[in-house]
Amino acid sequence: MSWSLIGCLALAGSVAYLLAYLRDVFPPIALALILIFLLNPMVSRLERHRVRRGLGTALIYLVFIGAVALGLSLLVPPLAAQINALVDRGPQIQADTISGIESFADRLNIDLSAVGLGTLVDEGQVGDGNGAGGSSFIEDWGSRLFAGAGRFATGALHTILNFILAPVFAAYLLIDLPKIKKAGLHYMPPRYREELLPVLERIGNTVGAFFRGQLLVAAIVGVMSCVAFAIIGLPFWLPIGLLAGFFNIIPLIGPFVGGAAATIVGAIEGGPSLSIKAAVAMLIVQQIDNHFISPKVMGWAVRLHPVAVMIALILGASLGGIWGMLLAVPMMGVAKILFVHYYETRVLGNWDYQRAAAGVDHPDVEPGIPEPELPADATTKRLPKSKGGGTEPPTRSEKPAEAKKGS
Repeated sequence: MSWSLIGCLALAGSVAYLLAYLRDVFPPIALALILIFLLNPMVSRLERHRVRRGLGTALIYLVFIGAVALGLSLLVPPLAAQINALVDRGPQIQADTISGIESFADRLNIDLSAVGLGTLVDEGQVGDGNGAGGSSFIEDWGSRLFAGAGRFATGALHTILNFILAPVFAAYLLIDLPKIKKAGLHYMPPRYREELLPVLERIGNTVGAFFRGQLLVAAIVGVMSCVAFAIIGLPFWLPIGLLAGFFNIIPLIGPFVGGAAATIVGAIEGGPSLSIKAAVAMLIVQQIDNHFISPKVMGWAVRLHPVAVMIALILGASLGGIWGMLLAVPMMGVAKILFVHYYETRVLGNWDYQRAAAGVDHPDVEPGIPEPELPADATTKRLPKSKGGGTEPPTRSEKPAEAKKGS
């Protein structure tokens, strides 16, 4: 057991190092995997109706692209109008924010220059009287702005390439997915097929249910957030609501991002009252999601403790950024499935777990391993427990108790 744990840790460390080394390739692969888990059920359903897999993939892609285009055509005009208004209000919002910070610091008797925040409009740093000894504030921030623009352009180019390459990867994999499964089954050792196939099926169902459910929940939360912010009269309610829905894809952390953005905008535009209304509206939306929407949509797709989810998100963010965070929770769910299967079968010797595992994840089934039912005239007895808590297979020299009595 100790050597097995050491081997698992070494394997996990090697995989983490490889992912960190290949982080530039990570985003398109992550997005392609998400597209595969989203679209494969529909492609497989068309294939069962005798539609060739390549044609089915093309049809699903056309429907998917059409739905995205329709959504963008409905959202882009009002979204662009509110973003333009936000850009126009940018200098005033910045001035109001600076004024609010200075007023708050004065109330608390805090010297902003002592903490490095000083006067935000400064003609020069220490030098001669004409400011020759240091660069001005405008020049300093101008250079930073140009550097930031260059990084933004590079990041935008990478994002565009990711969104172009990911659908191409996903299309090829969707078309060849049965061949890939067949090849994997062919190269799988025959003695392990009966054990591993149900485990791989559970992994596929778990990851697919997570992605489909999480995206549906994020869309519902985005719509509810937009409606709630529009009702309370929050400026720029559409981009903030969409932002809240997008970040809701990331468990635990995402809802706080949308709530923080709504609260800050409310405080700047409408004062404390609007800020409180925005926070309450986001809290109501999250409570509806946590108690009514997510339990129905997500079910028991990935059952993880919140601490495990937080650890997975931290590891995912450090390895792959936002894309790593998107894949962190389902990958932790996969690790849990593999670990529980190994522990139940190899350590506890509970081979009935394989048969009962399919019902454990269902919300109407209590976790636990049911005892196998034996026929009334069965002469088979339970295997003796070993010292490690598992079971030992019977040897050839052992005979049933009835046979020993007869002899």
